Formats: sequence, structure tokens, C-alpha cells
Amino acid sequence: MAYWHFGLAVIDDGDLDAALAMPSIPRSEAELALLERSSQPLNFLNDFISAPHHAYCSWLTLPEFRNAFANKNIVESDLSLECLSTMDMMANLEARGYRSRMVFWFDV
Repeated sequence: MAYWHFGLAVIDDGDLDAALAMPSIPRSEAELALLERSSQPLNFLNDFISAPHHAYCSWLTLPEFRNAFANKNIVESDLSLECLSTMDMMANLEARGYRSRMVFWFDV
């Protein structure tokens, strides 16, 4: 799911139906982005590349997420509702025996 949001489907130039179906990039632009190294192939999705304007994809586990705030002396009561909700969802998944991580990247 993260790859789907981080990436773009490579479509044939001028294929308007494909362009309307999902986030995409024409093949000629994709080839240029790969050549310039502003994108990379996404190995788990066929014909997808990372969006050229997205950079530094990474993730944090719940302990790493909490530790990032602790290292800056930020207490959970000062966090936004979105941040607290994300950590609560991760904790709920892990309490059920699953592993979780928050995936993020930056727009450049």
C-alpha cells in the first residue's frame, strides 16, 4: 500500500484512460526520471517507479517512533491528534500479535 502511494504507474505516452485510472507517469517522463535518478523502480509493483517529487522513503517502528519524541523531550500530551491516533493504531496492531511500522517520505 505504501508503494502504491509512493509510486506512479508507468503508462504509455498519450494513454488518457490509464492516466485517469490511477496516479501515473508517461513512459517518456519515467525513463527521464530514472535516467536522472530522481526515481527508482519499485520492485514489488510491475511497471511502477517512485514519484520523482517524492524522496527519502523510510519507516519507523512504534518504539522508534516513540523514541524520536523522547529524544527531543516531547511528551505525548503535546502531540497532535493525528500523531497520537497513528501510535494508538500501531499499538493496537501489535497487541494483536502483528508487527507495524509507519512509512513516510518527503516531497521535494
